[in-house]
Amino acid sequence: MGKRKRREEVDYVLPFNLDAKVYRDVMMKYFRFARGLHGTSAKTPEEFFGFTCNDVAMVYGHKMGTGEGMWFRLKDGRVFDAQARPDEPEAAYYGATMQ
Repeated sequence: MGKRKRREEVDYVLPFNLDAKVYRDVMMKYFRFARGLHGTSAKTPEEFFGFTCNDVAMVYGHKMGTGEGMWFRLKDGRVFDAQARPDEPEAAYYGATMQ
């Protein structure tokens, strides 16, 4: 038998990614808004945005020169607004992050 780890040495792993769950909820909110506003033919938030909640690195709530809004920064550096349009990837333009 292997040596047992003491309690403080145990590697704790969450059963699911809480950040991804929050990002999915935000994506769902704006997907529903888009469906009601201009009737997108997308059937899911993932289809509408073109990425999944697991692709999101952080969400911004403000952009310099634009003001308040919602932008998704993906792990690959791309940025999309709440209407799934590509936006400026330069991080200096954005503030008020949710990570």
